[in-house]
Amino acid sequence: MANFKFRKVNIKPEISMSPLIDMVFLLLIFFVVTSTFKKDTGLKINKPKAKNVMEIDINLQENILGISKDNTITFNKQKISLDNLDEIIGNLKNKKDSTVTIISDTEADVGILIKTIDVMNTYNYENFIIAAERDRD
Repeated sequence: MANFKFRKVNIKPEISMSPLIDMVFLLLIFFVVTSTFKKDTGLKINKPKAKNVMEIDINLQENILGISKDNTITFNKQKISLDNLDEIIGNLKNKKDSTVTIISDTEADVGILIKTIDVMNTYNYENFIIAAERDRD
């Protein structure tokens, strides 16, 4: 029989950081890909309530026009005037499949909303939606 001599080797245990860093990056990529970003008007707006509304995802809308209760008008989070709106709608008329979502506060001046719709009618722009919340009563 052979005589084997065993030497005691002092090996210090180590934790490799590479797999840990890989997992952190994978989790980061997962959360970035699966998260949704809320798109809004940039103003605090209380939408009017209606019983017959069509469900739309506001995050998928590319052009959002907001009218706040102090009658401030924004288009894609930039403050504009009714004169600027005339130019913006004129430019949008040339883009096909471009929809404008109008979100007006319940306390906003109805005249501003009517003027906004009138600008769209001036350019025969029919691709607009007026947003409302579903009335649950």
